[in-house]
Amino acid sequence: MNEKPTSLEEKWAAADAEDASGDDAAGEAPDAPEGDVELAEMESQVATLTDQLLRQQAEMANFRRRIERDRDEQGAEARRQLLRALLPVIDDFERALGAETENAEAYRNGVELILKSLHEFLDAADVERIDPHGAPFDPHLHEAVEHSETDAVPVHHVAHVYQPGYSHAGKLLRPAMVGVARPPAAPADEDGD
Repeated sequence: MNEKPTSLEEKWAAADAEDASGDDAAGEAPDAPEGDVELAEMESQVATLTDQLLRQQAEMANFRRRIERDRDEQGAEARRQLLRALLPVIDDFERALGAETENAEAYRNGVELILKSLHEFLDAADVERIDPHGAPFDPHLHEAVEHSETDAVPVHHVAHVYQPGYSHAGKLLRPAMVGVARPPAAPADEDGD
């Protein structure tokens, strides 16, 4: 009956049995069949719980992959919708470039209509134009490309807008490119100090 234990639980049980037999004054051997049954039940429970854990881990991995695939597909569909909405504007530009006209005013009106359709598209897409002329300079919304002395606006305010900025749903898409008013330069000291 001196079989070697095969699992960690069996080794622990064997060690506990040896401890118990050494402490036993009567020298009686522990009840081995009952311990083997309990050990087998515990191993069965461990195997069941391990199987459940592995299944849940696999389900979570599948869930994450499914969510990522769905998110990627939603992003791709949103891009397709955006591109579909821009295609008529591209068609209008191509027609304008192909138009044979000597009338500059008519050509300008056509291009203005195309620009108007682009602005309508941006409005429908919840894109806001940032045109900060005269507003205080905000480095979070504006990119200063020039500082100039002017009385048209207060110091540290936007004096010129070279390129408007755009935001979408409260997030900045592109800062406005601006010129900022600065204080006048101090007059040179004529005393020659």
